[in-house]
Amino acid sequence: MPIPRRAAPTRDPSALPTGRNLYGFDPMRVPTPAAWEIGKGVLDQWWNSQIESGRSPKNLVFSLWAGETMRHQGVMEAQVFAAMGVQPIWDDRGRIEDLRLIPAEEMTRPRLNVTCTVTGSYRDQFPHAIAWINRAVDMVAQADSAETGGDGAENFVR
Repeated sequence: MPIPRRAAPTRDPSALPTGRNLYGFDPMRVPTPAAWEIGKGVLDQWWNSQIESGRSPKNLVFSLWAGETMRHQGVMEAQVFAAMGVQPIWDDRGRIEDLRLIPAEEMTRPRLNVTCTVTGSYRDQFPHAIAWINRAVDMVAQADSAETGGDGAENFVR
């Protein structure tokens, strides 16, 4: 019987060493640091493709599903954070403990306005992720112009 893809140590390094629960999933670890890197990279590639096509979006909509989040361990949530210019800070157990507003000097594009739609099962299984996303929106919306790029950088969240 083949090992399900989500339990492969290459997809989930925490499955090793042998003897750990290959199917264990902690919803408090969404997004994982690896998912952050992937999500940020995907968003950057998407943004560059939009600019090359002559478009400059201001708003994004994400549809968050519990099953998909469990499979990709928070790649979409990472894209939500990256779109707004907010980076999660993880504790030593891999759980988000805070958020950091990415300084305007590090941003290569505007802070995009994000709308998230969630399924009922997502709402029930990931209430903490929704709370972190809400906190990120509040952080960016309340940031003064110096924090978001006082030299004219755009903040579409505000």
